[in-house]
Amino acid sequence: MRIEASVGKHFKRQLKFTLDNNTVTLSDIHSIKLNNNELEQLPFQTTDLTIRQATSQFILIESKDMHIAYDGNAVYITLESFYRERIRGLCGSFDYNQDNDLRLPNGELTCDTHIFSQAYLINDTAESSNSSEVAVPEKFDREEAEKLCHQIRDNVCKSGAYVHGLLSSCIEDQRFIQITMNSRASCYWHSIFAHACALIGYDIPQKYIKWRDECQLIFSKCGAGTIYEECPHSCLNTCSDRDDEHELNSVCRQQCLGGCVCAKNNYYDTNQSRRDPLKCNKESECSCFDERTKSYHKPGSIIKHGQCSTCICLRGQFHCNSDKCNKSKIICPNNLIFTETSLASCPKTCSNHLIWKNCHKYQSGCDCPENMIRDENTNRCVFPKHCSCKLRDKIFSYGSKITQDCNECTCVSGQWSCTEVDCSHTCSILRNTHYTTFSGQYLRINSGSCEYTAARFKHDAKKFTLILSNNASTKHAHSLQSRLIINGTHISLASNKSIRVNDTTLTILTATPIRYSSFAIYKAGSFAIIKGNHFIVRWDFGNRIYLTIGNKWKRKLDGVCSEHGRPNKGIIRKKEKYINTWKVNDKCKVEISKPNDDDEKWRWAHNICANIWNDSSSTKNPFSSCLNKFSQERRKTLYEQCMEETCGCVIDSYDCPNLCSWFASLSELCCKEAHPIEYWRNDEFCPLTCGENEEYKSCGTLCQKTCNDLDTTSTIKCYNDTYNEGCYCKEDYVLNDNGDCVKLSECSDKKTQQLLSTIRPSIEPETIATPSSTETPSDFT
Repeated sequence: MRIEASVGKHFKRQLKFTLDNNTVTLSDIHSIKLNNNELEQLPFQTTDLTIRQATSQFILIESKDMHIAYDGNAVYITLESFYRERIRGLCGSFDYNQDNDLRLPNGELTCDTHIFSQAYLINDTAESSNSSEVAVPEKFDREEAEKLCHQIRDNVCKSGAYVHGLLSSCIEDQRFIQITMNSRASCYWHSIFAHACALIGYDIPQKYIKWRDECQLIFSKCGAGTIYEECPHSCLNTCSDRDDEHELNSVCRQQCLGGCVCAKNNYYDTNQSRRDPLKCNKESECSCFDERTKSYHKPGSIIKHGQCSTCICLRGQFHCNSDKCNKSKIICPNNLIFTETSLASCPKTCSNHLIWKNCHKYQSGCDCPENMIRDENTNRCVFPKHCSCKLRDKIFSYGSKITQDCNECTCVSGQWSCTEVDCSHTCSILRNTHYTTFSGQYLRINSGSCEYTAARFKHDAKKFTLILSNNASTKHAHSLQSRLIINGTHISLASNKSIRVNDTTLTILTATPIRYSSFAIYKAGSFAIIKGNHFIVRWDFGNRIYLTIGNKWKRKLDGVCSEHGRPNKGIIRKKEKYINTWKVNDKCKVEISKPNDDDEKWRWAHNICANIWNDSSSTKNPFSSCLNKFSQERRKTLYEQCMEETCGCVIDSYDCPNLCSWFASLSELCCKEAHPIEYWRNDEFCPLTCGENEEYKSCGTLCQKTCNDLDTTSTIKCYNDTYNEGCYCKEDYVLNDNGDCVKLSECSDKKTQQLLSTIRPSIEPETIATPSSTETPSDFT
């Protein structure tokens, strides 16, 4: 059993309860999902649990030896002795020993409540926030808050240390009530105190009934046939569960689950929206719910069940005759067969077979052969494994495959079974001006020389931060400067092509990694690579930098690259305002760049960039096959980028860093589109000369074979969809310690022998180039 609670944006709460293979998710009391399927009708039962509407304010989840009551604000968990010494979490340890309540997941005890609460954060879904990040009013009237909370408590009861302990929580909560102007909050606290008093056996005084009437108007106006009670005489008894009245009544009465409930001799008719004021009817006015068609019928309605059986709706339930059908007159569709007595009124189908519970009510009609179930998408009988799947209203047959991110999903048993490949997500930055975020959105920053946070690890900037700026002293060439923080180690990527780790400059960088405690630095192609767990930073020693992360970091970074939030976690829909929130120094002024009015330069730049936006079929344009895959709107954006970067160059300067960096970024984009452009560089246009025994690759790998990595099995992980431009050793050549490409025979005999016996050479060398940094290198994983 597992219970999770979370608070999202705008204080939106969510409760998730998992028992065995079933997960119930409640966003509020009106939105309830079982295994991601919305429940339209309550009560709902499976073999192991029941979900019902207890009152207008509370949902009740029941199972053997436990029940959970939830009103969208508070959750009350009641466990029987079966769970003794089996439960641990923020609710404490269920062992009747209060001294053990602050026990951490690893079994250790702590006295620090902050450490205790942080230990039970669910990292994949929850975001912790420091108290300094929570907005509070400048002036908080504590005296007034204490007065209000004492009044609420005194309205209900004063007894018990537990009730007294709630006072401090109530007072603190008034801060947020003042912020959100949430008038419901005071009434919630009335309910919380009432529940606490009921648990210790204290009767709620009838003379303090006034606040209940006020809260009824705030919570929800009770509909016809209902009354509002804080400690109800009865829970909501539906027309279909009248036999369980006694058991239901005791739960709501003993725990003070307040809200609207049915008046005496009335029943909750589930044929109404649970978002409307709750109404109850006389037993004779109850409607009936048809499990097969998922539809309601008015009292007195007559329907057909199967081919021959006739049913009438009386007092909330169908009463059917037992007329037998003439088999010769029945023709069942597809591969269904006729049965006289075995068709269940709640049949097992592809949509419910994982949670289906036999209702033990049978009739005649068309049913599936033994061991088969009906697929509602095709109206055919199939084996459970062969159920079809549905995605965005499209039906997929058993065995169909689709792609989600970089994972392949296969339709099996009516559900999608997906591979769990660690998909990569890349943010690309050109000259701290052109950003393409992790999700592929393009952002342009008029950054000047101001620093911007491209990415940082949420709540722990020392774990990972990438800050970018442009060097004001160099107007165009190699203007990008970067600062990295990785677990407290500072790395500088300077505009003079140097790399500095803390106080030490790395003078020689080769394919053999220089390893530190949590990252390694090496060279691949034309790029410097900084590789750590779950991330890769690539820098071309110039104007381009790429940050690639794995799935585990997908929701753990913010900054310009994440594009969906800001430092104080709000949502920003205007790009300019969003970008400015990530400026490192708010006082840094950005000079608005003036449009280039040099007509001659514009014509020169346009001549270079025109084919990117217009017709790309020209045989003279090496990028034509790639650009034809892009929309006209995207090509227009690429053209504007090209013009901006090219206009920063001197006329006829075809090896200008701005121009060449942009075309190199376009070449990498084409690699990702599976259209590698091998011959866009030449002796005049952005020349790149490779050394002896080297060859140029526009879509090379991050990982190169070296003499030093032949005797190890450890590897640096290389994402398959991450490409690297540059010069690489030709086939049958590897890099030596000097960065030269040599034949295998020129490596040591021992290493050569091992390479020849290795089918797939490893990539990360065991031999470490000793760094001159003050940090002590260690094994890199």
